[in-house]
Amino acid sequence: MKKVFLVTIIVLALFSCKKKGEKIPVTSEKPAITNYAEIAYASYTDAYNEAVKLQNSINDFCNAPTESKFANLKVLYVNTRIPYEQTEPFRSANGPIDTGDDAVEGLLNGWPLSENFVDYVSDGKGGDTLSGIINDTIRFPSITKEVLLSNHESGGESNLTLGYHVIEFLLWGQDLNPVSAPNSSGQRKYTDYTTKANFERRKSYLKAAAEILVDNLAYLVDQWKPTGAYRLTFTAASDASNLSNALSGIAWFCAGELPTERMYKAVETGDQEEEHSCFSDLTDQDIKLSMKGVNNLMNGTYTKVNGEKISGIGLLTVLQERDATGANEVLTLLNTALADCEKIKAPFDQTILNDPSSVVKAKNSIFNFSTKLQTVCAGVGITMNIPE
Repeated sequence: MKKVFLVTIIVLALFSCKKKGEKIPVTSEKPAITNYAEIAYASYTDAYNEAVKLQNSINDFCNAPTESKFANLKVLYVNTRIPYEQTEPFRSANGPIDTGDDAVEGLLNGWPLSENFVDYVSDGKGGDTLSGIINDTIRFPSITKEVLLSNHESGGESNLTLGYHVIEFLLWGQDLNPVSAPNSSGQRKYTDYTTKANFERRKSYLKAAAEILVDNLAYLVDQWKPTGAYRLTFTAASDASNLSNALSGIAWFCAGELPTERMYKAVETGDQEEEHSCFSDLTDQDIKLSMKGVNNLMNGTYTKVNGEKISGIGLLTVLQERDATGANEVLTLLNTALADCEKIKAPFDQTILNDPSSVVKAKNSIFNFSTKLQTVCAGVGITMNIPE
């Protein structure tokens, strides 16, 4: 904290001594970029560690299924999402999550999911249709990591075999409750893993999906560690290039992916299938944690799962050095977006029908933050690369 305070004093002193038309030397670029990388490494490490806990408990449950163990898996799943969702602003920043042949984002957080590509679904008459890889013993005589990897998105983008949301479906099942129900999340029973048709294959699927989740998170940790391949490339790149990528990723995420794809589409259609986490009804948490991740990077802070805090120079400080007024406007809009997201109530599927205005308001606030961020960056010479 003392270091941050000292840099702040230096920045203020520079501004107080500035003469009209005089350029201020930028002193915060390198420490901000270094801190950005440290937050990435810490965030992905937390996500990996929580996923390992989930994987171990899944293996234990599959060896001896009980109702209490199954309930605990859902708690652990929620815990895995807390650090991972805070990593979302690293997307579209030319990083290992979604760049290059080894990009793993689609294997981790792809959605929406065609449930019937994985397991049984409701037939709409109170029964089940034995569909999906789990129930197709002819095409898929065995369920292995290789089978799931080779069939991911086979026949369509929503034909997902892997990722958080597949595991979510295998734990909660379809959300078939009316939105008026007090608990409107999926109600899959632990007996799906003891007596339901193909229960042994369902166990194999759940275990393999958890193992691949851990593998892909381990890849990201390995890339971002101080001696990792991507981290070394990142360190060797210019601060200006890294700064452009970092801020572009945040602006992209807050311009379309979060406010439009994950929020407004659900309001527009009133369809819970458009929820990011439609089986567990964790969508409101996803939104809030994603914006927390944005706040982490803009302000240079991250609180690890163990309570340890990273606190350094944030991307906002770089903007403050170049355009204090513009940076303060960005900060104000960021804080507004954070506050509006906190007002979205759970469960999300009830909110989009009963109080959609709160989601729309938060969506607009996030978009306004992104627009201002892009304007200020462009005004101070930071190149923005926002994909369509």
